[in-house]
Amino acid sequence: MQQLKLLNVDSIPYRTDAYRAGVRSMREYYETHIGELTDDVCDIGLLFLNEGQNDFADAIMAVNGDRISLQNPRLERATIKMTETRAQLALNDDLLDIPDIFVTGITKAFCEGADVPLT
Repeated sequence: MQQLKLLNVDSIPYRTDAYRAGVRSMREYYETHIGELTDDVCDIGLLFLNEGQNDFADAIMAVNGDRISLQNPRLERATIKMTETRAQLALNDDLLDIPDIFVTGITKAFCEGADVPLT
């Protein structure tokens, strides 16, 4: 969510066909660029590769529940509620040591797959 905010994305599809296409695009990016990650970080693939897309959606909410809101009635869009400053602070607190270029790339892959415009 932090990288989305820094890319000026205010909302994303959630639990829709567009969302699933975005996750597939992330998976493809991950598989293409896995060699750029350390062995410790390669486990991030478990979030969306092994547990399935609904579990990935649940993981997003578990980590970012206070930073996004879901729009009713069918919860098909997630609106990013954090400020740009908060997003930058969160990205600077890099506990997993994921390279910034990878975070940006996988985020852009989601947006491309989900047809989320980037400005």
